[in-house]
Amino acid sequence: EWPLRPGEDDMTICAHYYEETGSNWDKAIMLYHKAGQVGKALELAFEHQQFTALQHITSNLDDSVEPETLHTCAQFFLEHQQYSKAVDLLLLAKKYLEALDICIDKHISITEDLAEQISPDKDAEPEYKKVLFERIGECCMLQGAYHLATKKFTQAGNRVKAMRALLKSGDTEKIIFFAGVSRQKEIYVMAANYLQVRCRSQYKYCIL
Repeated sequence: EWPLRPGEDDMTICAHYYEETGSNWDKAIMLYHKAGQVGKALELAFEHQQFTALQHITSNLDDSVEPETLHTCAQFFLEHQQYSKAVDLLLLAKKYLEALDICIDKHISITEDLAEQISPDKDAEPEYKKVLFERIGECCMLQGAYHLATKKFTQAGNRVKAMRALLKSGDTEKIIFFAGVSRQKEIYVMAANYLQVRCRSQYKYCIL
């Protein structure tokens, strides 16, 4: 019979038994997890490379877990080429720039939902918010998500970059609208040049 320790319940006792005997790491990990000892469960999962158990545990994690623990889990999944999972954990840890770097390096599509998740908290430092919004916008530009890039550049306060993204989209109606609400000379000029080129190309097409 395994000795009872102060404050231990049956699951913890069983988990401790499997850990001490080394007879079944997977069971030890899952029992620690069920007993609420998430840190201990993760520690054993990393130490003994119990990938399946680690996936199960991390699927139930939230932002109440220590950021360092979440970051360690993310690194593990990154090393095992589970990039989307790594991004999810980094977002929980509020490591937004790091998550974005993985999206760029590993070609993870920035959807509107993911872009919102990566976006900074409302109470974040203004300079940090600006940098992060611009980084998201740049990533969207690289992936051809021009309307989303426009939104993020606008949130960063960089309307010139936002207009460049819109010009890439070729959405004439939104280009005209954006120029009107922005009320910046440089943006008016950009919109006018776009419209001039568009009119010329349409004119040539009509002649042909």
